[in-house]
Amino acid sequence: MQAGSNDVGRSAAAISTQVQQVISTVRRQAPGAKVALVTVFPTIHGTGPNARATESAIVTAARSVDPSVSVISPLSEGWEYGTSADGHPDAATHQKLAERVAALV
Repeated sequence: MQAGSNDVGRSAAAISTQVQQVISTVRRQAPGAKVALVTVFPTIHGTGPNARATESAIVTAARSVDPSVSVISPLSEGWEYGTSADGHPDAATHQKLAERVAALV
């Protein structure tokens, strides 16, 4: 699942509650599933404290429900990538992301 970029600037409490609900729902509906969490892409909001606080809230909340959640962090990993006209990752970045997720299963 992907969470983060659109959440930058929201309260950590609101982010935590929503992430915990989603992870809990996944665990209830698919208890044996491997969960990969893709966090903040730095394109739109940069790499500053708001982006990092959002990522921290997301990861902490997810792992409070399921410590086995795998995290893919374009922000913390320093990804450099192309974007489409609307600021979202381009096709090559989606391919990179798909390869990262595939390596987890």
